[in-house]
Amino acid sequence: MKTIFRFFAAGIFVLSLSLGASIPSSAAAGDASNEPSRKPAKAVLLNDEEKAEDEVDQPAAQSDFTPRLLISAFSTDPAEVNAGQNFKLTLTLSNTSNHIAVGNVKVSVTSADSSLLPVSGASSVYIPIIYAGGQQSTTMDFRALPNLEEQPYQLSVHAEYEDVNNFQSYSSDETIAVVVHQPIRAELGQIQVLPETIEVGQQASISFALQNQGKATLYNAKVNVKENPQVEAAETYIGNVAAGTSASADLLVRGIGAGEAPVTLQISYEDSTGAQKTLDREIQLSVTEPVEEAPEDTAAEQKSIGFVWVVPLLFLALIVGAIVLIIVMRNRRKKKNEEALRQQYEQDETILLPPPNAADRAGDDLPGN
Repeated sequence: MKTIFRFFAAGIFVLSLSLGASIPSSAAAGDASNEPSRKPAKAVLLNDEEKAEDEVDQPAAQSDFTPRLLISAFSTDPAEVNAGQNFKLTLTLSNTSNHIAVGNVKVSVTSADSSLLPVSGASSVYIPIIYAGGQQSTTMDFRALPNLEEQPYQLSVHAEYEDVNNFQSYSSDETIAVVVHQPIRAELGQIQVLPETIEVGQQASISFALQNQGKATLYNAKVNVKENPQVEAAETYIGNVAAGTSASADLLVRGIGAGEAPVTLQISYEDSTGAQKTLDREIQLSVTEPVEEAPEDTAAEQKSIGFVWVVPLLFLALIVGAIVLIIVMRNRRKKKNEEALRQQYEQDETILLPPPNAADRAGDDLPGN
């Protein structure tokens, strides 16, 4: 009986274990059927582009609103800065952030080679606040050294500022360039006009020296005569004239109308920026009407003809004069000989009467007659 009872108890125990395992499983299945299905979570690695898109979808972080100060514009007064001149430098600072204002702004402007110096000695200015997305302009006085060459000179702009929300400090650095010009000093040397009076249709020569007394080169220098009713001339190219040198110019003008009004020479040249400048000088050049040349030619021809006939006439006169002189001299000599013979016969006592012709008698007395 004990053996049967033990066997029966073991069977009941096994049955109870199998029933206990099946009930929770079916309950869990019933609960799972009543609730929506859930997918297991997975770990996903995002690349840089996906991270950027994810950050855009999320609320912006504080770093996305970092305020930055940029120089949006600058200007000088006067617009053209000359060496040795004071000028005003105006900077316009822009706050690029549309959400955060900046304050306690300190702007420092310096020149690396000290070519542009602040007039007051202080190179910094203070700006209390620049609102979000706003701008603020500030002006400083500078002076360009007188010995600067004509070229751009750099200025470094350093800005220090704070975020007005959390008082975090920031800084920025930028560089601007200011072009410094040398004043143009062009002069003309002595102007020579040869001749100073011409007739209509004739030409005159005008020469001078273009002197560059400044420290900047003169480019593409030319000379011409302003339009006038007296003379005309073709434009003459001189060329570039370096600082401290000179270039000679020769211009031919032709008379087109009578007059004595001053004639204006116009010299044009360009600076380093290509801007054209002019220099005018007046000269005195008279133009007269042409004189008729026909009467002068006739008179000259007459003089020439007269001169041609004078020479042979003088030669002929000399010949005639010589012949006359010879005849006269011979006649005088003959008369003297006759007179001498006459006196000789008169003194001879053997001769009673003087013969009428002493020369014939002398021939008769010769032996053999």
